[in-house]
Amino acid sequence: MQSRGKKISPLSKRIGTGVILLVIFGGCAYYNTMFNALQTYDSATTQLNENTSQEIPPEIRKDFETTIDKCWKLINIYGEDSNYADDALLLIAKSNFYLQEYSKSERFARQMIGKYPESDLIPEANLWLARSLIKLNRGDEATGFLNEIIQSDADDDLKSKAWFSLGELSEARDQKEQAVKELETSIEYASDDKMISEARYEIGQIYYNDKDYKQAAEQLEILFDYDEPIAVIFQSQMLRVDALMKLKDPDEAQYVLNLMGRETRFFQFQDLIQAKKGECMVQNGTIPEAIDQFQYTLDNYPHTAGSARAAFGLADVLEHTYAEYDSARKLYLRVKQEDRNSDLNIVAGPRAYTLDQYLKLKDNIRFDIKSLNPDSTAEETDTLSQPEAGGYTAVPVIENPSDSLTHQPAVAAQKTARPLKKRDPEEIHESLVKNNFALAEFFLLTMQNYDSAEVAYRRFIRTYQDSVLIPKAYYALYYIYDFEKHERSKADSVKRIILNDYPESVYALHIQKHDQAEYDTTVADTVKLTYRKAENLMFDEDYSEALPIFEKIAEIDSGSIWAEKSRYAIAWIYEKKLNEIPNAVSAYEIIAREYPDTPFGKIAKLKIQPPPPEAAPDTLADSSRVITGDTTITAPPDTSLMNQISPQDRQDKQAGPDRLEKEKERLEPSTITQDSSKTLEKE
Repeated sequence: MQSRGKKISPLSKRIGTGVILLVIFGGCAYYNTMFNALQTYDSATTQLNENTSQEIPPEIRKDFETTIDKCWKLINIYGEDSNYADDALLLIAKSNFYLQEYSKSERFARQMIGKYPESDLIPEANLWLARSLIKLNRGDEATGFLNEIIQSDADDDLKSKAWFSLGELSEARDQKEQAVKELETSIEYASDDKMISEARYEIGQIYYNDKDYKQAAEQLEILFDYDEPIAVIFQSQMLRVDALMKLKDPDEAQYVLNLMGRETRFFQFQDLIQAKKGECMVQNGTIPEAIDQFQYTLDNYPHTAGSARAAFGLADVLEHTYAEYDSARKLYLRVKQEDRNSDLNIVAGPRAYTLDQYLKLKDNIRFDIKSLNPDSTAEETDTLSQPEAGGYTAVPVIENPSDSLTHQPAVAAQKTARPLKKRDPEEIHESLVKNNFALAEFFLLTMQNYDSAEVAYRRFIRTYQDSVLIPKAYYALYYIYDFEKHERSKADSVKRIILNDYPESVYALHIQKHDQAEYDTTVADTVKLTYRKAENLMFDEDYSEALPIFEKIAEIDSGSIWAEKSRYAIAWIYEKKLNEIPNAVSAYEIIAREYPDTPFGKIAKLKIQPPPPEAAPDTLADSSRVITGDTTITAPPDTSLMNQISPQDRQDKQAGPDRLEKEKERLEPSTITQDSSKTLEKE
């Protein structure tokens, strides 16, 4: 294993050499305050290096807050001209950075630089100032400070960190080749595992995001022999596994996971490793083994991120391979029970709801058939064909899926049959018509499963020829053949039936005139379907494909809720995923202008409103706000577009703009301020 040891910070060196003098002159309390602050800070950063969550755990947050309190205590009691005041102020800036309070971090770093221009910690302060500016989307300003560090006589490790930040900045600007070069330079200057690991991992991510999975896997393989920080090493190897799976090499991916499973340093991540093995087995086609692996993870690592992944993986197999829809639905719901913070919840919840809708429709149809003939044991054929990654293809449904399972995990018990009630045959017939048509629409609009929808619509036309819904069924087939399957001859055949047999229908009129004013519910459903397609691309992080579709919807159907949702999706992608702030601002301005009184319009107005004149942009205390020029944007929650909730519900869930802290104007370097409520007093 690589092991170069930890670098001793300038602060630690100064405390070490100064402790004897402090003790001699009775400065134990002074020293202890600074030492304890540093000790708490080191504890927090060590825990952070072992944390794989995007959120800051409460215990780590508390340590950083304690560090800040101790540093202010030292400065307040012993004065801003005391020996370690510059160390304390820099530690405050660094702690605020880790707390994602980037505006505070910037302010205190600037105060430290202005107050102590002769301090040997100035290069390090410049680094943290630059890092804060990058987070505040002020990269050009940050570049100057980073270049100043590189051109100075600062030590190599500090230059390594400066090159790393330049690489991050270039990556954010989509200058990938330059980013890789800067990160490679960072590695050349680095002398400890932590810096090398983080830079190499960043390079691997760049290649992975650029879909160069072979290069990504090679870069990340290097990190297997490194020890720290363990969270970065673990994430790098999981990303390596993902790259190998993208390369269709699940055997090699599983080999890497087996190696990780035997390493004691990865012990705390065993739940995720075991769940990932199941995903490799699915890709490899060894489905029974995958089921056993998922069940093993659920049994042995309950209520973890890994058990949530296992529940989702098992649900996916039961749904798409074995047609065990009720069991799959329950397992999708179990994802949230296993881990409330799992990223998979945004997919698992809607999929559980979708299957629940399907099961209710099928149950209603069975009930109607049984009501017509109580002695009948026959059921209508299930037409559901399941999707594969990248599109929908017909997959035969297994007649007795439970018999195919070697382990039968979480298979639902047989439901108690609904008691039959006496109904008029005509009423039963109408119910069958309604439910069968609803099933066909469900396949088309909700599942977007065009094979199943085609079969269901054709069966409906064949069975219920006297229904008033027949023209609509034909139009749905026309849409499937023309817009989804691109089967021109079939589309023309169906179109002729609509024009000849149902010339007065709205569907015939729409085909003839192509007039937007003639849009009826079915046409609106078509727009909804197109929106769903773009949304799926967004979920798959294929933003270059999703954006043009959202733009098209917004242009051709500007008066619909789907156009409004599309506008918001465009703005959200630019802001949250592509970090193209000018484009995001422009997109939000369009929403605010075209939909001023809707929930989305109100959100957009809040995002683009300038900050109050008495509060400078640099006083923002939340990383979810992005500053560009005189404009402040508050990022929407990650789930704002994922869950299909009503606009009003989404507005209720959407946090308003972060409250700006009421702070004093930046003071002259001669005075240090903690915040608007605290002013230092010299002893």
